[in-house]
Amino acid sequence: MAKEYSELIKNYNNVRRYIRDFYIYGLKSRSEYNYKSSRSYDDELRRINSWLSEYVDYNENALNGKAYYISVDTRSSRHNPLYNTYKTCSFTDKTLKMNFSILDVLYSPEIKLTLSELLDEIDVEDESTLRKKLDKFVEQGILIKTLEGRTAYYSRYPDIDFKNIDALHFFSEVGLCGVIGSYLLDKYDTLDEALSFKHHYINSALDSIVLEDILYAIFEHKSIVINDKEEIIPLRLYINTQGGRHFVMSYSSQKERIQPYRIDRIDEVSIKGKVPDIEKYYSELDLIKDNIWNVSVGKARNMEHVEFILTWEEGESFIYNRLLRESHDAKITRLSDTSARFSCDCYDANELTPWIRTFICRITYIKFSNEELDRKFKKDLEEMYKLYDLSGREEN
Repeated sequence: MAKEYSELIKNYNNVRRYIRDFYIYGLKSRSEYNYKSSRSYDDELRRINSWLSEYVDYNENALNGKAYYISVDTRSSRHNPLYNTYKTCSFTDKTLKMNFSILDVLYSPEIKLTLSELLDEIDVEDESTLRKKLDKFVEQGILIKTLEGRTAYYSRYPDIDFKNIDALHFFSEVGLCGVIGSYLLDKYDTLDEALSFKHHYINSALDSIVLEDILYAIFEHKSIVINDKEEIIPLRLYINTQGGRHFVMSYSSQKERIQPYRIDRIDEVSIKGKVPDIEKYYSELDLIKDNIWNVSVGKARNMEHVEFILTWEEGESFIYNRLLRESHDAKITRLSDTSARFSCDCYDANELTPWIRTFICRITYIKFSNEELDRKFKKDLEEMYKLYDLSGREEN
């Protein structure tokens, strides 16, 4: 018998993978869907359209058919729509009834009841089921458990009245695990839209569950196993300010080295035991962090040198100011009123090339110690010269 379609979900990871691979990064069509059956594709499409209908659009061609994608205009939408995908969990009728019954009986923080008193008020199969649910609510911060002698009393956690809703809104959009802020904002009927974002990186919302486990492991100094394959010791989060992508800088037990892991490529996290001598791993990271441009530590951990000379016209001091502002800890030497030398030693010089290209028309000399990268960069320039039919340039 075919499984009945439902907009509610039990496993968020399926939705996360689908939105990430088909709507954000992949933009794939139905014919390219190979996770399960075509029926699964149709069901997932219906679910996502029901949650994000005003943000879903598609391109269509004769070869592959429709390829759906998510499009968000931050001028008109000031809240991350991907948070809607977290608010679709399915429950059994009994679980749903018990959840609401507990909160209905304990409707005020002043009401304190024992387990036996709650059993008299709530229709449940057995005492153990209710005790487990109460303890779960205590763990989640919904209820408070207090002991008076040997008797445990349960009461509702007092509601928090946020004085600055704008601060809560800001956290929900830019903070780690901002979905927490989104849930809290749902408690307010009307919100003044005081904030908008020019660069709004919404994709990281899909990583909140994974990120929660990673943050817990970092603060508790525990190791984790990712995707049931590799055990790592998470040390520090790195966030790309240009694209909003999240990385966790970790020590790999298998590779015996520190390296970055993209959080959007981590599907499952299993938390393991406490890590002895955790400080030695932080010390190793501190030794190399000043020579990491973005997150890469290179394949062989060999230092690479990058150097270029930048020029600008009189009255364009903002070019020099930008160079100073964005150069990390590189060495900047002022050569004249309208020129400066950039010099940097890092583990992966290839990470600098997108940034260097933004200065391309103002660079008069450039050299990479990585000969292969040096040839590639200058070959790309040659291709650009041919494309625009330029000549008379100097060879550097």
